[in-house]
Amino acid sequence: METLIFSFNAVISLILIVGLGYFLKRIKLIDNDFVGKANRFCFLVAFPLQLFYNIYHIDFNQPIDLNFLLFIVISILLMVVLLIFTVPKMIKDATKVGSFIQGAYRSNFLLIGLPLASNLFGENGVAIASLALPIVIPLYNFTAVIVLSLFAKGNTPVSVSKPPLLKLITEILKNPLIIASLLGLLMSLCALPVPMIFDKAIHDVGVIATPFALILLGGQFSFETLHGRLKLAIIASVLRVMIFPLFIITAAILLGFRNSELGTIMIIFATPSAISGFIMAKNMNNDSELAGQIIILTTLLSSLTLFAWVFVLKWIGFI
Repeated sequence: METLIFSFNAVISLILIVGLGYFLKRIKLIDNDFVGKANRFCFLVAFPLQLFYNIYHIDFNQPIDLNFLLFIVISILLMVVLLIFTVPKMIKDATKVGSFIQGAYRSNFLLIGLPLASNLFGENGVAIASLALPIVIPLYNFTAVIVLSLFAKGNTPVSVSKPPLLKLITEILKNPLIIASLLGLLMSLCALPVPMIFDKAIHDVGVIATPFALILLGGQFSFETLHGRLKLAIIASVLRVMIFPLFIITAAILLGFRNSELGTIMIIFATPSAISGFIMAKNMNNDSELAGQIIILTTLLSSLTLFAWVFVLKWIGFI
């Protein structure tokens, strides 16, 4: 019951902030011009600073289980490759393809995952989950930039299937989230100090990224945009919180992962779609409305599916 209450509270608070954004738009306190400029701020400033801060403060001195990390990396890459080769055959609008793929594989591990690991397993759970952070966060961001670059607005089916390599590499290297990830990783591994006053400033700006993005998501939301997107959003959401977790968690069990490691795998692959995906889709010329709908639906569904996964795994004695 505690897990159900925790999951419900965690996701409903996110939905309430989205609702606040929608309300502010309805009473004309914010408008499309504000949402557009604020999206750029989140993409260029807030999320990169949040990402840099989180990666820079990861403890890389913890003992590492390579099999555990390798399983996570392979699972993420398999999802991405599978979606890249199958989704374009079912969806003809390239901008919807990118948002669909990102929403179906990329999870909100940082925002919901670590608190849930603490709730389920205590300090040991947080330690195990933290081991995955320096792998999961950069990998999610690198693959998301590749996916969204491949299927950006203006690409034809031919250019999507055979993108210019130099253009793709350029898009990846100039992406602010990638720059922040690499910089945070480099400075952390090299033990380069960040003065406390700058560290606090980076934290204080980065911490507003998620709630601000949720308000913008609500400010952009329109029931009219559901037309032609709702079916895709539902399919992507079911893949995100039900289908992919079923196969990946089953594989993890068969390979012998148990307790905190299995719980961390469950959290990584069963949490809702990443909120930053909406900001990235908006700023990389993909269908941000579809990305936003997937985030909302996966967040709502996960309040039940996360509880179900935890209940089943505890019942059979695997976590």
